[in-house]
Formats: sequence, C-alpha cells, structure tokens
Amino acid sequence: MGKGQRLEDLEVYKVAIEIGELVWIVVGKWEFFPKKTLGAQFVDAADSIAMNISEGYGRFHYKENNLYQMQLQAKQILRAFQLEELCQ
Repeated sequence: MGKGQRLEDLEVYKVAIEIGELVWIVVGKWEFFPKKTLGAQFVDAADSIAMNISEGYGRFHYKENNLYQMQLQAKQILRAFQLEELCQ
C-alpha cells in the first residue's frame, strides 16, 4: 500500500464493491422465500467484504487483522452462489 493511497483507489476495495453490487442484483431477482432466507445472508456477507476493508484500512497490521474474516466471508459468498443455482 503506497503512502497516501486512498481507500477508493485500492483494487481490492473496487472488486469488493463490485461483488456487493452483483449480489444485490442476483438476489433481487429471486422469489420471496429464497430471498428472505438465503438472500439476506448472501447480501450481508457480500457487503461485509468492502465494509471490512474500509474499516481496517490504515490500521497497523491490517492484513493480519482482517484476512481471516474476509476469507470466511468469501467462502460464504461462494457457497451462496452454489445455493443460488438451486433456487432457479
């Protein structure tokens, strides 16, 4: 991370935002029951990636503090995509 680099310029943050937006679009097309049950968790997990990056940005040892949590959320999102296929 370069000195003085803005959060909005980080590629990982941009990708996290895109993931969150994509998940909102996908879940928005679901029927009520899957949207209410799985969809809410899917959206929360996807949105949390960018929020955790922004929360940890600029902290000392950022990677160590948030890497584990982001890996768990990424796994949740991958699993939600798998389950989304079943809902169609």
